[in-house]
This record gives sequence, C-alpha cells and structure tokens, in this order.
Amino acid sequence: MRTEPLVTEDSTDRRVTVHCMVRDEYPTVVYAVMSVLAHADKMLIVDTGSVDSTRQWLWDLSQRHPDKIDLEYRDDIPDSTDWRFHRYNMPNRRLSNLRLEMIDKTQTPFIWILDGDEVYRDITCQQVRELIDKWPDGKRAAYIPLLWFANDIYSLARTEPGTYPFTGRIFLSEGLRIHGAFPGEMHTYRGQDLGYRSPLTFDARWMEPFHHYEMVTKPWRRRLLGTVPYDGPQPEVFERLTSSNGKRKRRRA
Repeated sequence: MRTEPLVTEDSTDRRVTVHCMVRDEYPTVVYAVMSVLAHADKMLIVDTGSVDSTRQWLWDLSQRHPDKIDLEYRDDIPDSTDWRFHRYNMPNRRLSNLRLEMIDKTQTPFIWILDGDEVYRDITCQQVRELIDKWPDGKRAAYIPLLWFANDIYSLARTEPGTYPFTGRIFLSEGLRIHGAFPGEMHTYRGQDLGYRSPLTFDARWMEPFHHYEMVTKPWRRRLLGTVPYDGPQPEVFERLTSSNGKRKRRRA
C-alpha cells in the first residue's frame, strides 16, 4: 500500500494513470481504450469476468504496450451488468474494494477514470492534459461534461431542463479513498466526500464533453425523458480504427 504522497501543491509531476474496469464491453471497449491510450502515461485495466471478446482483445493490446498497460483478470467479482441488481439486491462492495486496490497500485499523481462505454474525442483528451497541467491549488477532483447517448451514436438522452450531465473523472491519487458500495460509492479525501458540491472539487464545463454509450450498450439502464437528435462531431477513433481495419483486410486479400 502506498504511504508516501505522490504530489504536493507545488509538484511539477503531471503524469496520469487511466483506471478502466470492464466486463463484457466488446466492441465498445476497443474505441474507449484506443481513444485515450496515446494521452495516458499508464493504464490500469481490470477485467472482472468477461465471456465475450473483451478479454482476448485486452490481452493482445497489453502485449503490444507492455510498458504502458497493466492488465489484470479478476473472476471473483459478482456480475453487475443488470441495473436491477444494483437497485433491488445487495450493493456490490467487491467492486468498491477493487477500485481501492487500483488506487493503491497507482504510481502517478493523477487518476483518470474511464469506463468501457466511454469514448473521447481527441480535443477532449488534449483538454484533460491541459486541465492537469493547470490544476488549481487545493482541489482534489475535477468534474467534466459528457453526452449521454440513447439508442445509437446519433441520438442523445434528453436531460432535465436547465441541467447538463457531468461526472467526476480526474482525481489526485494521494489520499484518495472510496466510501460506500457500488453503485452508490463516493470518492473521498481525508474523510470528505468529493461530490460536485464539495469545496475540494471543481467544474470543468469549459471542456468538450466525452461520449457515454452506457444506454446504447446496456438498454436495461435506460431511464429516459425522451431523446433528441445528435449531429455533432464523433470521436475520431471511430474513423481511425475503421480505416486501419480496412487496410488490414486489403493486405490479406
């Protein structure tokens, strides 16, 4: 367990580790991981029991990037893909404990949370690095905006009037803890919750939002007020991977 702080208020170390916990996220996880890979200093990825192609793809990727990606398989974590399990059954403390383990393994001052259904545009990744480079004194976490996609990549979930979706995604690793059990867990620092109203957090709504496809890949989690069309920019990783796959197929022909 780490005991020495990795960052202080005057530290110039701005390295960041991406934390990614996945289960049966293929193929969305491909776009998620590849959208941020070039912008991360390290990646800690934990597969909690995938039975689709997620596990094999992550293994292949980790072999190509052994110095950047630490991959772990954990088969002792209960399946948490059904939202009804969270709401009506026992909270999943094992997932919260796993997040704590990932925090304690982190050797960089900053942590960037990435779910397997979250895909970033290039400009948003660049802004994450800018955010870290200019991190304000006294703050422990940043809340950044996101787009909730509904049925596909061209439809957004309608939100409450006067609100916009955002979530805590960037944290200082020193002193970071987890309170409570998934899905109601909360990051804390020295006993203080790092919720969006905390004086220890800040709102980075100036950033371009990342794209969240939870309701596309997990339809049972839809709690919609309706949908609205989306014709804005898509993550560049979609085109990059489509193009590279096409080239490989042509070479095999």
